[in-house]
Amino acid sequence: MKKKGLIVATIVMVLVLAVSLTTATYAWFTATSLVEVDTINFTVATAADLVIGVKSDNKLADETETTAADYYSGDTVYTLGGTFKDPGSWLGAFNSLGSEINLNGLEFENLSQAVGTGTYTGATPGSYNQETKVYTPGSLGGTADTAWSDEHYATGMIQANGQGASVDEDTIDTAWKNVHYLDVVIGVQATKSNLESMTCYVTINPTAGNAIIGMNAAIHVAYRVVAPGAEVGAFTDQDIYGTTNKYSTQPSAITNTVYNDAKEAYDDAKGVSSTGLTCIGGASGVVLNDGAITFPITIASGGSISITDIYQVQLVIFIAGYDTDCLEGAKGVGSQIIITFAGVEAAE
Repeated sequence: MKKKGLIVATIVMVLVLAVSLTTATYAWFTATSLVEVDTINFTVATAADLVIGVKSDNKLADETETTAADYYSGDTVYTLGGTFKDPGSWLGAFNSLGSEINLNGLEFENLSQAVGTGTYTGATPGSYNQETKVYTPGSLGGTADTAWSDEHYATGMIQANGQGASVDEDTIDTAWKNVHYLDVVIGVQATKSNLESMTCYVTINPTAGNAIIGMNAAIHVAYRVVAPGAEVGAFTDQDIYGTTNKYSTQPSAITNTVYNDAKEAYDDAKGVSSTGLTCIGGASGVVLNDGAITFPITIASGGSISITDIYQVQLVIFIAGYDTDCLEGAKGVGSQIIITFAGVEAAE
């Protein structure tokens, strides 16, 4: 029995971002049209092994051990920040970590362009009206860079038209957090003393029936994990499909090694044949289509995890305008992004 590889099956978090990447609505290549993106459904089911919550100020705490009172669970509501650098805030039914979260208030209905990172100088960035959900571009000058950096992220992610994040100097605009891309800080805590690792899994699940993986190949996650009392480090920018899988890759050619290995370990230990994302903390009802791929983010590993420790995880998920797969020929493919958390039990 492969008990060491047993992935705890309890659902901890499932975040589903259903992105409409159809030819008709994928209009972020123009500045005048909108892409319709469904409201995020963020749910946390009953969990015996991990508890989770959204951080009230949506910011990582530097060199500070956060407490359960810094997080909200149950029914939660997000309030957009008044400026780009203001990450917004969360309120919820329960001022603590919990086993269930219903996250409301994140709507990507005004996504109109791909997102890149870059530098800018000049006047005040654009503004976003939360009530009317209207974004007003600023009048800025500067030069776009074609790579992620922490400095650019902190200064202002820019919106860019099409491949390479190439924009005119006077049309560089800040991309608003949780309007044009997902940016969330989550607290994770073990409730069992025999866990030797905790992992966050980001899964991209292209819609069925597509000939290519398309724009999914341009989806990135920038992430960082902060252990209790540790300093906040730099982001890692990850092209989830990597550089070898291009927008033109056929879904049937993708091998989801991370998911397959987790499923094998789970099934061997349990003596079952699991379905969906059960093996990595997700729901058995989820169907992974051809072309699905899973990227693991290690939260803690290498020994016993204290049940008093709260780890902070920041996730920034976006369609990267600087990705070489972000181009006209990649349009017309739908997608679903699923985020789950799971733990691994230590060997007996």
